[in-house]
Amino acid sequence: MDALIPIFGLVRVALNLYSFLILGSVILSWITFGGGDHPSMHTAQEFLHKVTEPFLGPLRQALAPLSQGIGLDFSPLIGLLILRFIAGMLPH
Repeated sequence: MDALIPIFGLVRVALNLYSFLILGSVILSWITFGGGDHPSMHTAQEFLHKVTEPFLGPLRQALAPLSQGIGLDFSPLIGLLILRFIAGMLPH
């Protein structure tokens, strides 16, 4: 088991990086530069959407009945909690 500790460390780093990508996606969804049509903004949003949607999409669909009435997307929050839980379960 001791031989796997470095691998668990790499997985933990990957989960942390993915968490930051989710946070970046959320933050960019709130901000618009130049009316939201700025090319670099569009490129960054598109990249983050492509990277995070495979994980957040199914969560969004599962949570859709809960968020329909209020219009809020809780999938990033739930996704971050899931990633934190997985990272916490890995041995140090």
